[in-house]
This record gives sequence, C-alpha cells and structure tokens, in this order.
Amino acid sequence: LTYYFENGQTQGVEFWNDGELSDSATYYHENGNLEKHGLYLDGLYDGEWRFYYPSGEIKRIGVYENGIPNGAWIFYDEDGNVMQKGNYKNSKEDGFWQFFQDGNLTFEGSYRNGERVGEWFKFNKKGVRKRFKY
Repeated sequence: LTYYFENGQTQGVEFWNDGELSDSATYYHENGNLEKHGLYLDGLYDGEWRFYYPSGEIKRIGVYENGIPNGAWIFYDEDGNVMQKGNYKNSKEDGFWQFFQDGNLTFEGSYRNGERVGEWFKFNKKGVRKRFKY
C-alpha cells in the first residue's frame, strides 16, 4: 500500500498481510527524503529501524521487539555526530551507555531498568576521565 502527501510526493510504502502490517515499510518526509524504514511483525515494529532528519541525515538506529525498544540504539545529531549509544531492555535504558557532544565522549555509565547504577564518568575536552557524581 502506498500513501501520498497532498503534493503528490510518496509519504509511505507498507506491506499488509491479512489486515496487519507485515514485512518492510518505508516512510518519507514531505520533501521526499527518507523519514524511517524498518520491519513490522504482526503490526508492530520489529527488528532494526532507521530514522532520518528531514535533511536526509541519519537520526537514530535501533532495534525493536514486539513494538518496543529492545536492543542496541545509536542517536545522531543533524551533523551526523553520535550523541548517545546504548541498549534498551523492555523500552528502558539497560546496560552501558555513552554520551557525546560534537563527536567527543562526555559521559559514560550503566543503567539498570532505566535507572543509573554504579559509577559514572565524565570526560573533559582533552578526553580525561573523572568520576561523576549525580
């Protein structure tokens, strides 16, 4: 099934099976650039999905299971620099995460069930790591 914006530009292409979204789907911004692409299983996001800014730059890449974030994720700014990366478990941050600014590592630490746990570290502009208290 193909959807269109009022200007005639393709808005999305989906595959349906027995009344449910299944297989791959691709969606576009009104300017024609890719908005997101991934797979559906039983009508829910499943597997890797990629999301894009209207400019065409990658925004985030992540894994879904049964429609919820569950696996590795990477988030990017509009210039293509990594802003953060880590894992989700049942839609909550879980495990080791890193945060970046302008391509430089700024913080890192671990989450459990969406809560910060253990030691967290902050990095200065020279990359020197210091224990961070929150």
